[in-house]
Amino acid sequence: MNTPPSTDIRVCVDVGSRKHSVAVGLADGRFLDAFEVDHRPEGFDRFFQRIDALQRQYGGGVSVAMEGYNGWARPLDSLVQRHHYRLFKSTASGSGLDMQHFRQRQARLLAEYRIPRGKR
Repeated sequence: MNTPPSTDIRVCVDVGSRKHSVAVGLADGRFLDAFEVDHRPEGFDRFFQRIDALQRQYGGGVSVAMEGYNGWARPLDSLVQRHHYRLFKSTASGSGLDMQHFRQRQARLLAEYRIPRGKR
């Protein structure tokens, strides 16, 4: 199994109907950023601007984990693929999150992508 370079960027997206919560870290475990984007073209633009800036800074590839495809993930999931990021379906489920619930799910997503607890 190939080990990803430590500069590879891991993005976890908690999909909502109006907003998407985003957590970003590196493959070596460093936590980089957390933010929300609106489920609108302007929000999607902001998502890619932030991730592209991190990619320029760290130089690695980008992998995005989302709760699922279709539904509220549309059109962000297809935009991620058009942006040539790797897209993974997450095993997280549920909707209507409050921030505490999001943090719990964010921790599970980061754990799935091997970002250690102390580095989040």
